[in-house]
Amino acid sequence: LAKYPESSSARFSLARQLLRSGDADGVPLMETLIEKETQAFKAGAELLRSYYERRHEHDLAVHWDRKLTEAASRCSKKY
Repeated sequence: LAKYPESSSARFSLARQLLRSGDADGVPLMETLIEKETQAFKAGAELLRSYYERRHEHDLAVHWDRKLTEAASRCSKKY
């Protein structure tokens, strides 16, 4: 990440690694990334939902589950 600070894929990989290891530092990284990079939204939101599920933070897990459902609904309405 230090070598390529603007790399979306590097930021996504770091945020994913942090979230999977239970490190809260991954949350703002992923949230910022999926706001800017819409193609990363689904995968990023799933990682956030899983992170909160593992931490037993039900409200936040449901929040990300709803965002995923809303995004899927928007996509299906396009077709």
